[in-house]
Amino acid sequence: MLHHFRSASPPPPPPPPPFFFHLFLLLRLCRVISSRWRFFLCFFFFLSFYFCLSVILFFLLPFFLSFYFCLSVLFSFILSFSTSFLSFFLFLSLCPVFFHSFFFYFLSFFLSIFVSLSCFSLILSLFFYFLSFLFKYSVGINTYFFILCLSLSLSLY
Repeated sequence: MLHHFRSASPPPPPPPPPFFFHLFLLLRLCRVISSRWRFFLCFFFFLSFYFCLSVILFFLLPFFLSFYFCLSVLFSFILSFSTSFLSFFLFLSLCPVFFHSFFFYFLSFFLSIFVSLSCFSLILSLFFYFLSFLFKYSVGINTYFFILCLSLSLSLY
């Protein structure tokens, strides 16, 4: 009489060590991005347009406004777009792995980058805002500059 024995399933692989885990997540994200090359291509063109616009504003605005105002606008543009760029690819990378066990690792890792960049942009904007006060620029430009940088930094939330 033949008995059919079911082979026991192998134990699940151990989780990667903590030192290499972020590298593993970054490689997985690169693989997800490369599989969505159309999105990446569109956002690359959008990034280049956004950067050129900020550079043009940086070189044209000193004829009308203060140098520190233009510098802060440039930094706010670049940093706020980098956070939105990261959040978009966070969405793309989380779609295929939503039901996997390391979903929350992805979420915590990229949200920490997102929040830190946004906070850095806000702190840098406030720094240039108070720096322009030291050089006695007009209060109207300072108020407009503060509202602009605050909206650029916090609109991503």
